[in-house]
This record gives sequence, C-alpha cells and structure tokens, in this order.
Amino acid sequence: MKKYSFVTSLFLLATILLLSSCDGRNHSEEEKEEQTEIDESNDEDNSTTSDLDGLSNEQPDAEPGLYDRTYLVESDGNYVYSLHDQDLIDKYDDLYAPAFQETIDSLKEVSQWQSQKYDFKQSASLSNLVWNKSEDSQYIQTGSYFEADYNFDLNNLGYTYVDLNSDGVFELLFGVLDYYGSDSKTVGYFERAYTLVDEKPVKVYEGGSRVLFWLGSDGYIYEYGSSGAAYSGTYKQHFNWSSVGSNNVDWETQGFIIDEFVGYWEVPVHIIGADSILDIDESSKDPNNQISQEEYRALDNEWNAKIVGIDWLKFSDYMQTHNLSY
Repeated sequence: MKKYSFVTSLFLLATILLLSSCDGRNHSEEEKEEQTEIDESNDEDNSTTSDLDGLSNEQPDAEPGLYDRTYLVESDGNYVYSLHDQDLIDKYDDLYAPAFQETIDSLKEVSQWQSQKYDFKQSASLSNLVWNKSEDSQYIQTGSYFEADYNFDLNNLGYTYVDLNSDGVFELLFGVLDYYGSDSKTVGYFERAYTLVDEKPVKVYEGGSRVLFWLGSDGYIYEYGSSGAAYSGTYKQHFNWSSVGSNNVDWETQGFIIDEFVGYWEVPVHIIGADSILDIDESSKDPNNQISQEEYRALDNEWNAKIVGIDWLKFSDYMQTHNLSY
C-alpha cells in the first residue's frame, strides 16, 4: 500500500506540473499584452541605470573604426557635418556638462594673465604665449592656442557631437565659428575633443594653430601639424577608444591611431603604418617612403579636398540653455 500510494502521489504531482506548464504556454491575449507592458516597463527602468544605454547607432553609414557619417550632408561635391537631432544633443549636453564647465574655467584662468607688461631687459622663461604689439608698448597675451584661436570670446566657440569610431557613443568636438575672419559658419577644423570613460568626459585632443584636426568625407580623421617648413604634413588616422586613458591630455592626443602621413620631413614623403610613422625621422630616410614633388602635391590636394565643414552648435546657446555664465 505504501508503495502504491507513493507511485500514485508521483503520478498526481507530474500531472499537476504538466497542466501548469501547458497553462503557462497559453496565456490569453490580454495577459500577453499585460506581460509585454511589464517587460517594456522594465526595459525603460533598466535604461535609466546608465545614460549611455540605448544610444547604439546602427545607421547604415556607420563603419567600425571610422567615424559615423550619418549626419553628413552633400551639396555639389562638398560635405558638411550637420547634427540637429535634438534628443541626441540634449542627451550628450548632460553627459558632457563637466567638459563645458572646464572650457569656461580654462578661459577664466588664462584671461587673468592677459595684457601684462613685460620688461625685456629681464630674463624669463616663457611658454604658451601669444605676442602682441602696439605703438605704445609690447605686451604678452597668454593662453592656450585654442583660446587664442577663438579670440578669447565664447560667442565665437562652437561644438558638436560625432561618433568618432562608430561604436554608438558620441564624442564632443569644439571648434571656432569665425576662423580668423573667414566669415564661414561651417569651418571644418576642430581644436579640442572629449570622449566618455566610465561616463565621465576625458579630453583626448588639445590643439590649435599649428595642430588642426578635421573630419574627412571618407570617414577618416585628418590632422595637420607643423614644426616648421621642413617638418610638416598631414596625418590620416582613426580613433581607437580602447587606447584612451582616464586622464585629460594637456596637449596633443590620445586614442588616435595614425595610418598614413603625407608631408615634408626634409624631403617629400608618404609613410604608411603606425609603427613607421612613430619613428618618422628614420622612416623618412627610407627611399621607399620618399616621393616626388608632383606626387606630394597630388596627395596633399586629394586629402585636403576631403575636408568636411561642420555646422557648429553655438557654445553661447548651450550656456543660455543651462544657465551658465562667464
């Protein structure tokens, strides 16, 4: 009896579990809709745990390793990067808020040292300065190249967001609206850039004057650099987020991988490969990397033709929207 009772109990238990399982696979449509609503609600709740969730960009123009060209606009063979997706802008305006404040603070710092008198009979060690002359006197205007380029005027400063390596997370770029009286509102050079590391802004590029970056219509990022007439040229590169550290750069770059160099290094050269370019002094001596003047001009013109203009958002509008002051 005990054995029969035990087997019977097992049979009844299995039957109950089977019926329960069958019921679970056949919810009414109303119950399915309720469950769907719950799942979607949970997804929305989970998305708030990180400001970066749900921002993956799957646009067809996004190529891994190159910047996302979804927002390129072409007209008569000329390209302009024009981002006006307000939801995306608002999202990254909040994420990069410390970078905007840092830009304001850096201007405040350098502005404290402008227009100082200097006695040229005394010796001194000078760095990061811009010379100014007037009929009355000579004085020194200090500041980074970047502040000098936008003429120490935040109304002349622009910004935009670009996914520099098509990983779904956008970087912040700063540039000049009116570049040395160019009267153009779509100047393509950017002189400061930030990315997000652990959801915090980290500066990956600081330049200006002799170091200028631009976006190429081919998806690459280009940098012009000059150390004088005999040592200058353009670097073709891409952005590798995984090589970015957790600290700001003070000058130059981090995270940018050089693919090619075209320019003068005592002689015209075209050097391919990051390792070769890192040792450019030696690589420029290799006859295989040396090119003729005509070849240099052709490549230089080809690369410069790829410059993408940028339809900048105004830094002053950001300040007004977020109640910031200088």
